[in-house]
Amino acid sequence: TNPINRTDDLIDAWAVVDALPPKHKAVVLLTMLGLTQAEIGELLMISQQNVSQTLINARVLAKSL
Repeated sequence: TNPINRTDDLIDAWAVVDALPPKHKAVVLLTMLGLTQAEIGELLMISQQNVSQTLINARVLAKSL
């Protein structure tokens, strides 16, 4: 893999994450940091089910960006 293409892909990925609404962005970033959905829910004071649905919605939104 060409390192330049990989860098461009990473920049594009971060741009997509950055374009998400704040709640979606927080859930995605905390997931990327390795936190469980239960831990994320506790930190953000939302249910684990809400975390799960927010991740699903973030993926849908990301595909439309």
